[in-house]
Amino acid sequence: MAKPSDIISVVSGLMNDSAQTQYTNAVCLPMLNLALDILQETFEQNGIPVTNETSTAISIPAGTPGQ
Repeated sequence: MAKPSDIISVVSGLMNDSAQTQYTNAVCLPMLNLALDILQETFEQNGIPVTNETSTAISIPAGTPGQ
């Protein structure tokens, strides 16, 4: 999953500000958070589960039959 700083770096590059003089992390982060809130609301309206929690990875060997 991309980190917010990675996303903001791409945004600043696309806006021809690779040095991040105008599109800094501090300027872009509120807009990124707004976009994530809108995306989460859209998911909820369409019955797609949303979670902010993570858990440890579960390894399942290849060829394990499903239930």
